[in-house]
Order: sequence, then structure tokens, then C-alpha cells
Amino acid sequence: MLRQICAGLAWVSVAAAGPSDSPNPHAGLVMRLSLHAGQRFVQRADVEDRQAWLLPAARLAAFRRAGAVINEDRRTTLVSHLTVLHATASSALIDGTTVVTTTDVPRRQTLSTHGSARFTLDFNNRLEHGGLLEVADAAMADLPAIPVNVGGSWTTTESVTTDLGSGRLVVRHTVADVRGGIVQVDVSGAGSITGAEKDLPKLLPGTISLRGSAWFDANKGYFFLESYAIHDVLAKPAGSERIGYDETQTIDVVTYAAFTVPAPAP
Repeated sequence: MLRQICAGLAWVSVAAAGPSDSPNPHAGLVMRLSLHAGQRFVQRADVEDRQAWLLPAARLAAFRRAGAVINEDRRTTLVSHLTVLHATASSALIDGTTVVTTTDVPRRQTLSTHGSARFTLDFNNRLEHGGLLEVADAAMADLPAIPVNVGGSWTTTESVTTDLGSGRLVVRHTVADVRGGIVQVDVSGAGSITGAEKDLPKLLPGTISLRGSAWFDANKGYFFLESYAIHDVLAKPAGSERIGYDETQTIDVVTYAAFTVPAPAP
């Protein structure tokens, strides 16, 4: 989860083709990283994660009688304080601390933990660790290298990890609106789970789906709101029913500048 809240940040500047500095809905928008040393941000992410067993009704009833939790439900809040330590023309080194509070709803248990991370984010909004991305991180990873117009779209393919296993996700991004300096990007994604990390190889492949939107302030140069719904399924038919797992997540992320310093002169 700490990786998700750190990687979920996407700072960009939006340059409109033409002499004006204001975003023009009829001009191409170039999305690029715009960070400099000394900037500080606060980010809050609220995550609802529900995972259900898929079994024939008679077997589910037996597990319930034995006291098993059939429908998992976790509510997690992450609050991160992030500082840009160093920035170049192509990437930024960021240091972050995060407080994670998770409530296990069916067991009525709440746990709080603290974590820290130092990571490098490149100009395309991709972590330089080169590993698998959480699905929410993949939503806005790899910003387009060419200008895009309102109504325009681009597609990325990402290697991702889920609670049900790893896989590949194809994400389509569409610039839905530019109004008052606020740019809305809608995303939809579909993919497959092919990794056996859940240790259930007979249920492979599973499916991944993603829908949501991200909004950024073109004047301030960073995403201030992201909202995603994710649905992962790892199951196989069992007669007229299914065996496996069905997981849904909703993720809402709010980011704001806690402290800014002037950008260095060119």
C-alpha cells in the first residue's frame, strides 16, 4: 500500500501549443513532469477493498456455520507527507512518510502503521524501480510523449500486481474535459491475471478491469484528485456456479501542495 500512495502521485505541467500559457481545448496538450527541489505535498488515499469467496452455495453455508469470513471487507486510509529532495530535467527524487490505518470490518479490528520510502519518479510519471505496478498506479503511468487534444486518447500496457496474482493491463486514457485550467482524464482498463502468487494455478487466468478518472490543475502542475474502481476475478466454472475469488476496490486520492518554492530559473 505504501508503494501505491507514493506511486499514485502524478505531477505534470500542461503546455498548450501556441503563444498562450493557458490551456486551450483546441490545442494539443503536452503532459510532462514538473517538479523541483523543496516542494512538499500531502496526499490522502481512501481505499475500500472487498473480497468474496466464490463457492457452491452448500459449501459456503458449511464454511459460514464453521465461523469463516466469506466476505472480506477492509477500509484503509493512507496519509503521506512527500518532499522533493532533488530534481533533474528528466526525474525527481522524492522522500515520503506514510501513516496507514486499516479497519478489518468483519473482525472489527483496526491497525495503524507507519512507513517511509524514497523513490525516483521519471518525467513520464513512472517509478524507476522497474517492478510491477499496483493497478491504481498503472492508471496514469507513462504519460504521452506527444500532444493530445480534448477528446483525444492514448493507450498503455502495464505489468501489474493484484491480491489475486500478477498480470498485464491495457489502459485507455481519454482527455474528457479542459475547463478553468482543470484537465479531466478518463481511464478504462482490461487485462488478465496470469501469475500464480495466490497459489491457485488451476483458476488461472483471471481478469482485471479498471475504470475511473483523474483531474489535474494545469496552473499548479499536479494531479489533485484521482478516483478508480477496480474489479479482479480469479475463478472457474463449477456446474452452474463458480469456484474462486471476486475482489472489488474503490480508491480515491486527494493531493495538495503543503509548501512550495519558486522554480529555479532556466
